[in-house]
Amino acid sequence: MLQEDGMYAYINGEYKYVDAGSVVIECNGIGYTLLMPKLPAWTAGDKVKVFTYLYVREDIFELYGFASQEQLNLFKMLIGVNKIGPKLALQILGSITPEQFALAILRNDLKILTSIKGLGKKNAERLVIDLRDKLKKAGSPSAKASTGLTSLETQEDTIDVADDFSAVVEALTLLGYDYKTSVKQAKAVFDPELDLNQNIRLALRGFDRTFQ
Repeated sequence: MLQEDGMYAYINGEYKYVDAGSVVIECNGIGYTLLMPKLPAWTAGDKVKVFTYLYVREDIFELYGFASQEQLNLFKMLIGVNKIGPKLALQILGSITPEQFALAILRNDLKILTSIKGLGKKNAERLVIDLRDKLKKAGSPSAKASTGLTSLETQEDTIDVADDFSAVVEALTLLGYDYKTSVKQAKAVFDPELDLNQNIRLALRGFDRTFQ
């Protein structure tokens, strides 16, 4: 299997129509067919920007499109997990936001993960193990046993401010940002008056890479 995502980073173009569940975008006279997590609420003629991933396997060439850099990062991370192919990864992304997914991994929330169509308990457990291991390799100290994030491990709703900050850093790291960048961004935007989900969304908006 060959996966190649270096050919197209993103496409700026004009939305044309939906074809058999795929989105067609025209750029410089060429119509690109993209598979996306959800069919967007666009109208013909809208100017759009879509982050892309080219997936190649034997005689199959599929171009996937994503509304944000975070979705693309998460897609690439998901298909790197054993037994998670691009179609299931797309199903996951169409069922849950990147920040909700990151929280589910951090909280070991199998209930949320297994509520996604096509994602069984074994694959959900594999996701948690593999992605938390990626956190450790990324250098996040709060992903280790000495983290103090016991509330995340036990899926409790009450998390103190220090743990909330660490969880924001972990979530950004899970979504493809390096650890140092994640810490810097969390420090720049973290608001103790907001809940964890709101802080993660705030941090993501700060990267200014989301789809407009």
